[in-house]
Amino acid sequence: MILCKHANRFRLLYILGLLVLTHSVFAVTPQPNYQQLITDLNQLRQRHHTPAYAVHIVSGTKSLFLHAEGLSDRRTNKQATVDTVFRVGSITKSFTALALLQLQAQGKVKLSDPVRLHLADAPIDNAWQKTNPVTLEQLMEHTSGLLDLSKTEFDHSDPTPLTLREGLYYGEPRKIVWQPGLFSSYTNAGAGYVAYVLQKITNTSYEEYLRQNIFLPLNMHQASVTLTKNTKQKLATGYDIDGKTVIPYWHMIMRPFAGINTTPREMGSMVQMLMNYGRYNGRQIVSPEAVLRMEQPITSLAARSGLGYGYGLGSDQYVSQGHLFHGHGGDGDGYLAKYAYNRKLDRGYFLVINAFQNRAINQMKRVIEKFISQGHPAPKPAQKTLPEKVLAQYEGTFQKQTYRFPWSKNDSTDDKLSVVYDNGKLILRQDGTDDELVPVNTHHFRFKDEPVATMAFIKHSGELYFVGDVGNYRRVHTSISK
Repeated sequence: MILCKHANRFRLLYILGLLVLTHSVFAVTPQPNYQQLITDLNQLRQRHHTPAYAVHIVSGTKSLFLHAEGLSDRRTNKQATVDTVFRVGSITKSFTALALLQLQAQGKVKLSDPVRLHLADAPIDNAWQKTNPVTLEQLMEHTSGLLDLSKTEFDHSDPTPLTLREGLYYGEPRKIVWQPGLFSSYTNAGAGYVAYVLQKITNTSYEEYLRQNIFLPLNMHQASVTLTKNTKQKLATGYDIDGKTVIPYWHMIMRPFAGINTTPREMGSMVQMLMNYGRYNGRQIVSPEAVLRMEQPITSLAARSGLGYGYGLGSDQYVSQGHLFHGHGGDGDGYLAKYAYNRKLDRGYFLVINAFQNRAINQMKRVIEKFISQGHPAPKPAQKTLPEKVLAQYEGTFQKQTYRFPWSKNDSTDDKLSVVYDNGKLILRQDGTDDELVPVNTHHFRFKDEPVATMAFIKHSGELYFVGDVGNYRRVHTSISK
């Protein structure tokens, strides 16, 4: 839902009140056993043959736990430390969003501006240009209708990095595949357009803008967006899934989507700032309203239906241990990273490993999220009892409408799921698994272990859509496919 100005202020005061209450709760909570956390993380590191990991846990006001373990370089047996530089991948998008929000606060841009307002020759082929031009906020929320990079673009790496303009204008103009503003579908390309607009407006390079306006105010003195001499000296070596095969440094085609290198110590500052509604070390980096806008999607069909869950401006949401977290993950090709926070818990964290091991980092992050939420029962979720006629109207076979990569279209066109009304319940049937869809209101639903609505049924232009973390689907039959 798009909140009005007064509603935003009310929500902010309400959340700040919860934060004060949270501090009082932690005053009587027993000290956490960080040694046990180290033991658990080390067991996972050894199990997966992960070279190194580092973790930084913070509250809204201070650093609570900062630790690194393992080898930053196997060849030299160099130990990883909390000041070792790692690549953080797509976490970079959160920084790109912060920069865009700063420009809006200065009156230099509006999030709702069409990208062509600032970049007349933007390399975009949009069949809906006259009625639905691609906007800056759609590019950051992944609702522009763009696919992700091509294999050629992903594989592109050069000893001399491309300029942002060269990367953006590489190859043919990118085609908008479905109408902008309908579906959220992740694409790395969007951040490149936004960052190039930033460069044109400020007459400053993207890298220098981040350094002056975000890195230095957050005391992120080791942070960089390119492979500087200092970064090269302090950077952990990145490894493949086996934890042994070195992956060379990737000079990605557009750095604003995943180029940042920084340390676990410094990333704690970023997480604290977001938890504190844009304030760090006595300085307001962005406004409280800007942080709330980062966290809340508004440009998709789901968001316009009132669903507050989803990908905002360079910030995602997900549920763990029954709690709702905000944050972002990152893949730096040889590095995997994650930051997340929950203000009601008054806890946030940053986690990074120097290997392309998704199972390892996913298990580590669950250990950390269980650790920081211990002693705090999950919020009681909303639930609404709906009559049969309301639930039964959503029955049918649904077909996926979006696909992420240019080469994955054929994999998605046959991707179907079913929604079944059975014995008073609405059931999602997919890949041989049944999950109950619990109603929160007449068109928003959640799974049993979720504290908020995460899915929506939406009627649009005479069609019924089912959207959420499961994907973007359109009903193609009112009967159920067998």
